[in-house]
Amino acid sequence: MPLEAVSSGGGVTYVFKQTGGRQVRQEVVTGPMNDHEVVILHGLEENDRVLLAPPADPASVTLERLPENLRPVPADTAAPEPARDSTAPRRPEPPRTTAPPAGAGGAAAPARH
Repeated sequence: MPLEAVSSGGGVTYVFKQTGGRQVRQEVVTGPMNDHEVVILHGLEENDRVLLAPPADPASVTLERLPENLRPVPADTAAPEPARDSTAPRRPEPPRTTAPPAGAGGAAAPARH
């Protein structure tokens, strides 16, 4: 799809699509892109007609949303970390050592038991 056909606003990426005698703002999910083109992953069918420029009054054009399961996850929403399997063996932690304080000078005293 030509890059100039894709717009965004209000957190929604969309194209203006001609459907019969009317126009709609169709929400889309985009994929890889370069300086001139973008791949549309969801929201358009093969023979859909897309406008390269917005209509005269774009705010009056109805927004057609994608089903919830096809909408992209907002970038500021972190995916939850996978649950840890508590039955899996744990890797032992390396032994902790204590170093002499910085600038103490001389040799460190041996540890007493």
